[in-house]
Amino acid sequence: MTYQPAFFARDGSVKHEADKPPLQRRMEADARRLREANRKDRERYKELTSGIAEWPQLVAQAKAMTTRNGLDFLAWFREQTWLAKHGQHVMYFALRIIDKHCNRARVELGLDPLDDPVEGDTVFFASQRVLREWGYR
Repeated sequence: MTYQPAFFARDGSVKHEADKPPLQRRMEADARRLREANRKDRERYKELTSGIAEWPQLVAQAKAMTTRNGLDFLAWFREQTWLAKHGQHVMYFALRIIDKHCNRARVELGLDPLDDPVEGDTVFFASQRVLREWGYR
């Protein structure tokens, strides 16, 4: 017979929530809060971007971006002044889409996703500067 802590039943389930170690309870509570925050974030994204006719084109352009055509993407992105009229939250989600696809392009080349750039300017930071010119904080 294998040893099992007192708060686990024979089938491996927990008898009572209060019987769990405090660290496990805290970690599970943090995971629940994170799942809830992510769910709300996805709902907000859908709510804000569903009525924007140009949004699918932005997502498609970002998906098509590679490390070779980043400058073409930036030239196209500078023309998308419609982002400025949709406010801070939409510009935030646009920047998240760009970040996601910049990282995807880097990973496809076998590079690490960009966390702290030391090699200079990137499509992400250039896009962020464009958005700041349009009032993004």
